[in-house]
Amino acid sequence: MSTSKRLKVYLMKAAPETDQALTVKNDPLQQVVGGNDKEQHQAEIQAEGHNSGAKPGDNEDRFITELSLLKIEATLVPVLTFEYCNLSVLWQHLQNPAQHAGIIFSSPRCISSITEAVTTCDMDNHWNTTLRQEWSLKYLYCIGPSTIAKAKQMFAPINVDSQIVTGHESHAESLADKMIEDNSQPILTLPLLYPCSALRRDVLQKKLANANVKFNQCIVYDSVMNPCLKSVLEKVSRELKTERDSTSVLCFFSPSGVKYVFQQLDVNILVNNLIHVVAIGPTTKSALDDFFSSRGISITVLQCKDPTPNSLVDVLQSHIIRKENDGHR
Repeated sequence: MSTSKRLKVYLMKAAPETDQALTVKNDPLQQVVGGNDKEQHQAEIQAEGHNSGAKPGDNEDRFITELSLLKIEATLVPVLTFEYCNLSVLWQHLQNPAQHAGIIFSSPRCISSITEAVTTCDMDNHWNTTLRQEWSLKYLYCIGPSTIAKAKQMFAPINVDSQIVTGHESHAESLADKMIEDNSQPILTLPLLYPCSALRRDVLQKKLANANVKFNQCIVYDSVMNPCLKSVLEKVSRELKTERDSTSVLCFFSPSGVKYVFQQLDVNILVNNLIHVVAIGPTTKSALDDFFSSRGISITVLQCKDPTPNSLVDVLQSHIIRKENDGHR
């Protein structure tokens, strides 16, 4: 794959769940160029609309890996960090599996919140002795492959493959459609437990409520701006304005990431320097479209079909790399 200009992709994502202090203490702009600088690759990546809870080597870690295999320069911009909350409330729900039909896992971070609640509140080891087994028999509604992988990890050694339910596509609306379908059967005779972020978009909640699908929502973490973001974006801004031998792409992974980035980054830099913009999924695309529209700015936001590395590569190849090549023939 060749273009007249090198391709440079900035991944506007969550900071790694592990070693976040190390990420802030060291250079927060972690970069892999052509796959050769692997020692700096400590980023854990998040899928659409939410946040990373993956460990190194999980699905999201492959965003930088997949891009580097194609000799595409990939840079992690750690937009968000996270704070858990209401873990005692979540633990109260977890102690009552008989009162729920299942759990909604909209991101790996939601699953991490359960692990945190167990660690913090389970003084008598109920999770390992009984609760894990009881919840493993419930419906486990998951968005995205990294969330599925983390759910399996949490329930191991119990095999929960038969209990995992997904939508036709890896986003909230598709999963909501599946739950509405199950509710009409009726399969869901009890409420679903829904641990979620304080900064969630209400796509899933509204669809479920409008269809009379019962769920118990519990806000278990808050997404906050990474304290190092301003200094990181100052560096990114300089690169976007001065790089003339590369085609730059900003890839956003969550609506809150859109909010925080453009609190610090002058949007006119995108317009003046012909920067491409990609959203990892529909809710993030909606946030970007709304932001640009509200400011009278015409920028085409490309969207990945799924929140996966391969889908991002497909967008880059079909909408950016191919057009770059065609334009220089």
